[in-house]
Amino acid sequence: MPLLRRFNDPPFYAVGEVIDFVMQTLEGLEYMHEEGVVHLDCAGGNIMMDGTPLFPDGFHPSMNDRNINGIDDAKCRRRIDFPVKYYFVDFGLSKFLRDDGDNVVIGHNGQDQEVPELSYNVPYDAPPVDIFILGNVYRKKFLNKYKNLEFLLPLVDAMTQKDPKARPTASEAFSQFKSLSLPRWGLALRWRLQERDETGLSRFYDDTFALAREGVYVVRSIITAPLKVSKKIISSLPFRKTESSAS
Repeated sequence: MPLLRRFNDPPFYAVGEVIDFVMQTLEGLEYMHEEGVVHLDCAGGNIMMDGTPLFPDGFHPSMNDRNINGIDDAKCRRRIDFPVKYYFVDFGLSKFLRDDGDNVVIGHNGQDQEVPELSYNVPYDAPPVDIFILGNVYRKKFLNKYKNLEFLLPLVDAMTQKDPKARPTASEAFSQFKSLSLPRWGLALRWRLQERDETGLSRFYDDTFALAREGVYVVRSIITAPLKVSKKIISSLPFRKTESSAS
């Protein structure tokens, strides 16, 4: 098991990073429900990530902004260039789903106390709770903070319906996500997240920096692409195979 850290530490930078997070967590929730498990506490505090790709020199287990020696700042890369894997953790409140479909539970536990149906007295259906909690993660951590993620709003609205019966299942939510008009090309995916409270001056500065950064990325891609192609061609040449077999 890798050393995990909070899913939003370091903060998200690009639109494509959020899309990848939503895709992985929805796919994970779908798999969990299909395997007969409901989490009941899949809030932000129980979603972690393997930060290994982001920290080439590693990071300290308790001081996450420091490298392994705990003294120097940890060198950090961005998810858009080095994708990570996300994990649901802490299954202390989880339940096995019944084959007969009778999955009512009671209780008002868990990190997200905004789930409308939570009750110590009135039983409620368990799977829709996971849907609401995860939708609330998307709303609070992303939609409420950034203004260029509005394409996620129909999905989040559906997942956080007050009526549990009106919410999609995990499979339906994942299908709805895949049907959204998502950004699908390079710059749109790599573009920075725009905070809702940023000023005009801040936006100008950050957009200029983002354009410069993406310009450097494009130039590097153009320069390194022929090298990658050359390596593939050379590795496929007969004399390379002969040398390998001779050795």
